[in-house]
Amino acid sequence: MEAAAKSNLKNVTLELGGKSPNIIFNDADLEQAVNWAMLGVFFNQAHYGLYRLWGEGAKVHIGGERHDNDGYLIQPTIFLDTHPDMRIVKEEIFRPVSLVIKFRGEEDVVRQANDTVYGLFAAVFTKDVNRAITTAHKLKAGTVWVNC
Repeated sequence: MEAAAKSNLKNVTLELGGKSPNIIFNDADLEQAVNWAMLGVFFNQAHYGLYRLWGEGAKVHIGGERHDNDGYLIQPTIFLDTHPDMRIVKEEIFRPVSLVIKFRGEEDVVRQANDTVYGLFAAVFTKDVNRAITTAHKLKAGTVWVNC
C-alpha cells in the first residue's frame, strides 16, 4: 500500500467552486483588491444556467443577462444588498457570480467568512500586515491569501 501511494499520489490544488470570502478592509488598495477578487471569482468559472437568485432582495449591480440565445450562459454578475442568511450567500452557484456583503468590523467579517460548509479558500486585503495575519489565522479555510 505504501509503494502504491508513493507512486500514484500527486501534489494538486483543486478549486471546485465554493463560497470563498474575499475580505476587503477599508484601508486596502481597492482597485487591486477588486482585480484579484474578480480574478478569483471569474477565472475558469462555469457559465451555465440562468438562476433566479435575486428573489430574496439582492440587487444585480452588473451582468445577470443571458449571454447566448438559448439561455444557458449568463454574463459575469455582481450582486449588492446581500446578507449572510440569503440563499445566494449560502449555496454553491457554479456560475460567474460575485456578491458584495458589508461587515461592521473584524469580528463580524470573520464570523461571516467562517459561516460556511465549504471553507476552501479565503483572501484578506489590507495595508496593515498585522491585521492581515491576525485575520487570516482566524479564518477556517484550506488556503488563505494575504494581499496587502
